Amino acid sequence: MLIADITSVVCGMGIGLLGRESQQRWSDFLLLGGLLPVATAEKNGLMSIRNYRRMGRSFSKGYYKLAESSVWYYHYNAFIYGASPASTDGVLIAINWSGPTYSATRINGINAKVKLFTGDNPDTGKHELWLGLIGVDGVASEFIIRDGTAVDMNSGKFNTLPSYLSEIVIS
Repeated sequence: MLIADITSVVCGMGIGLLGRESQQRWSDFLLLGGLLPVATAEKNGLMSIRNYRRMGRSFSKGYYKLAESSVWYYHYNAFIYGASPASTDGVLIAINWSGPTYSATRINGINAKVKLFTGDNPDTGKHELWLGLIGVDGVASEFIIRDGTAVDMNSGKFNTLPSYLSEIVIS
Protein backbone atom coordinates (compact mmCIF):
# COMPACT_ATOMS: atom_id res chain seq x y z
CA MET A 1 0.00 0.00 0.00
CA LEU A 2 1.45 3.36 -1.01
CA ILE A 3 1.32 6.65 0.89
CA ALA A 4 -0.98 8.00 -1.82
CA ASP A 5 -3.35 5.09 -1.15
CA ILE A 6 -3.40 5.89 2.58
CA THR A 7 -4.21 9.51 1.78
CA SER A 8 -7.04 8.35 -0.47
CA VAL A 9 -8.41 6.11 2.29
CA VAL A 10 -8.26 8.85 4.92
CA CYS A 11 -9.88 11.37 2.57
CA GLY A 12 -12.58 8.82 1.71
CA MET A 13 -13.25 8.31 5.41
CA GLY A 14 -13.45 12.05 6.00
CA ILE A 15 -16.09 12.66 3.34
CA GLY A 16 -18.21 9.62 4.11
CA LEU A 17 -17.12 7.39 1.25
CA LEU A 18 -15.71 4.64 3.47
CA GLY A 19 -16.49 1.26 1.97
CA ARG A 20 -17.27 2.40 -1.57
CA GLU A 21 -15.47 0.09 -3.96
CA SER A 22 -14.67 2.99 -6.23
CA GLN A 23 -12.54 4.60 -3.50
CA GLN A 24 -10.45 1.78 -2.10
CA ARG A 25 -10.21 -1.99 -1.67
CA TRP A 26 -11.35 -3.46 1.69
CA SER A 27 -7.90 -4.98 2.28
CA ASP A 28 -6.38 -1.50 2.19
CA PHE A 29 -8.75 -0.40 4.98
CA LEU A 30 -7.53 -3.32 7.11
CA LEU A 31 -3.93 -2.19 6.57
CA LEU A 32 -4.84 1.31 7.74
CA GLY A 33 -6.05 -0.15 11.05
CA GLY A 34 -2.45 -0.95 11.97
CA LEU A 35 -1.65 2.77 11.86
CA LEU A 36 -4.20 3.68 14.54
CA PRO A 37 -3.16 3.71 18.22
CA VAL A 38 -4.32 0.98 20.57
CA ALA A 39 -6.90 2.01 23.18
CA THR A 40 -5.56 1.77 26.72
CA ALA A 41 -6.45 3.02 30.20
CA GLU A 42 -3.48 5.39 30.00
CA LYS A 43 -5.51 7.39 27.45
CA ASN A 44 -2.91 7.02 24.69
CA GLY A 45 -5.29 5.53 22.13
CA LEU A 46 -8.84 5.69 20.86
CA MET A 47 -11.18 5.16 23.80
CA SER A 48 -14.27 6.95 25.02
CA ILE A 49 -14.23 8.50 28.50
CA ARG A 50 -17.13 6.19 29.43
CA ASN A 51 -14.96 3.09 28.85
CA TYR A 52 -11.98 4.70 30.56
CA ARG A 53 -14.08 5.48 33.66
CA ARG A 54 -15.45 1.93 33.73
CA MET A 55 -11.92 0.55 34.04
CA GLY A 56 -11.35 2.43 37.26
CA ARG A 57 -8.28 3.67 39.08
CA SER A 58 -5.32 2.40 41.05
CA PHE A 59 -4.50 3.57 44.56
CA SER A 60 -1.67 3.39 47.08
CA LYS A 61 -1.55 3.99 50.83
CA GLY A 62 -3.82 6.88 51.92
CA TYR A 63 -7.43 8.05 51.58
CA TYR A 64 -9.27 8.62 48.29
CA LYS A 65 -12.69 9.99 47.37
CA LEU A 66 -14.26 7.36 45.13
CA ALA A 67 -17.55 9.12 44.33
CA GLU A 68 -19.83 11.98 45.30
CA SER A 69 -23.45 12.73 44.56
CA SER A 70 -25.91 15.46 45.43
CA VAL A 71 -28.89 13.09 45.11
CA TRP A 72 -29.64 9.69 46.64
CA TYR A 73 -30.54 7.87 43.42
CA TYR A 74 -27.18 8.06 41.61
CA HIS A 75 -25.42 4.74 41.96
CA TYR A 76 -21.76 3.79 42.14
CA ASN A 77 -21.17 0.04 41.83
CA ALA A 78 -17.66 -1.35 41.76
CA PHE A 79 -15.32 -4.15 42.65
CA ILE A 80 -12.36 -3.02 44.71
CA TYR A 81 -9.33 -5.19 45.29
CA GLY A 82 -7.05 -4.11 48.12
CA ALA A 83 -3.84 -5.70 49.34
CA SER A 84 -0.72 -5.23 51.33
CA PRO A 85 2.31 -6.23 49.24
CA ALA A 86 4.32 -6.79 52.44
CA SER A 87 1.93 -9.59 53.40
CA THR A 88 -0.26 -12.16 51.70
CA ASP A 89 -3.48 -10.42 52.79
CA GLY A 90 -5.75 -9.35 49.96
CA VAL A 91 -9.46 -8.67 49.77
CA LEU A 92 -12.02 -8.29 46.97
CA ILE A 93 -14.99 -6.08 47.91
CA ALA A 94 -18.21 -5.41 45.99
CA ILE A 95 -19.71 -2.00 46.78
CA ASN A 96 -23.16 -0.69 45.84
CA TRP A 97 -23.41 2.94 46.95
CA SER A 98 -26.09 5.55 46.34
CA GLY A 99 -25.43 8.34 48.79
CA PRO A 100 -26.96 7.56 52.16
CA THR A 101 -27.69 3.90 51.30
CA TYR A 102 -25.05 1.29 50.55
CA SER A 103 -24.00 -2.30 50.82
CA ALA A 104 -20.44 -3.60 50.87
CA THR A 105 -19.70 -7.31 50.63
CA ARG A 106 -16.39 -9.08 51.04
CA ILE A 107 -16.25 -11.56 48.17
CA ASN A 108 -12.87 -13.13 48.90
CA GLY A 109 -9.91 -12.70 51.21
CA ILE A 110 -9.32 -10.72 54.40
CA ASN A 111 -7.54 -7.45 54.93
CA ALA A 112 -8.54 -5.17 57.82
CA LYS A 113 -6.39 -2.36 56.40
CA VAL A 114 -8.75 -1.78 53.42
CA LYS A 115 -11.72 0.33 54.53
CA LEU A 116 -14.66 2.19 53.00
CA PHE A 117 -16.18 5.39 54.42
CA THR A 118 -19.28 7.41 53.65
CA GLY A 119 -20.82 10.68 54.82
CA ASP A 120 -22.31 14.03 53.85
CA ASN A 121 -19.88 16.85 53.20
CA PRO A 122 -21.18 19.86 55.21
CA ASP A 123 -19.44 22.31 52.85
CA THR A 124 -20.93 20.97 49.60
CA GLY A 125 -24.03 19.12 50.82
CA LYS A 126 -22.98 16.11 48.73
CA HIS A 127 -22.88 12.45 49.75
CA GLU A 128 -19.35 11.05 49.50
CA LEU A 129 -17.77 7.59 49.33
CA TRP A 130 -14.11 7.17 50.28
CA LEU A 131 -11.53 4.39 50.24
CA GLY A 132 -8.91 4.12 52.98
CA LEU A 133 -5.72 2.09 52.67
CA ILE A 134 -4.42 2.37 56.20
CA GLY A 135 -1.70 -0.28 56.20
CA VAL A 136 2.01 0.36 55.91
CA ASP A 137 2.05 -0.28 52.17
CA GLY A 138 -1.50 -0.78 50.89
CA VAL A 139 -2.45 -0.83 47.22
CA ALA A 140 -5.86 -1.14 45.57
CA SER A 141 -7.56 -1.23 42.19
CA GLU A 142 -11.14 -0.40 41.25
CA PHE A 143 -13.34 -1.76 38.46
CA ILE A 144 -16.45 0.41 38.04
CA ILE A 145 -19.56 -1.55 37.07
CA ARG A 146 -22.10 1.29 37.07
CA ASP A 147 -21.58 4.93 37.75
CA GLY A 148 -24.07 7.77 37.67
CA THR A 149 -22.17 9.79 40.25
CA ALA A 150 -19.47 12.39 39.90
CA VAL A 151 -16.20 10.43 39.80
CA ASP A 152 -13.05 12.50 39.50
CA MET A 153 -10.59 10.18 37.76
CA ASN A 154 -7.74 12.47 38.82
CA SER A 155 -8.70 12.89 42.46
CA GLY A 156 -5.67 13.01 44.67
CA LYS A 157 -4.54 11.16 47.74
CA PHE A 158 -5.29 12.51 51.21
CA ASN A 159 -3.25 11.70 54.32
CA THR A 160 -6.14 12.27 56.71
CA LEU A 161 -9.80 11.33 56.52
CA PRO A 162 -12.40 14.13 56.76
CA SER A 163 -14.17 14.07 60.14
CA TYR A 164 -17.70 13.92 58.66
CA LEU A 165 -17.12 10.38 57.30
CA SER A 166 -17.93 7.14 59.08
CA GLU A 167 -16.74 3.63 58.31
CA ILE A 168 -18.90 1.29 56.24
CA VAL A 169 -19.24 -2.20 57.68
CA ILE A 170 -18.13 -4.72 55.07
CA SER A 171 -20.11 -7.94 55.52
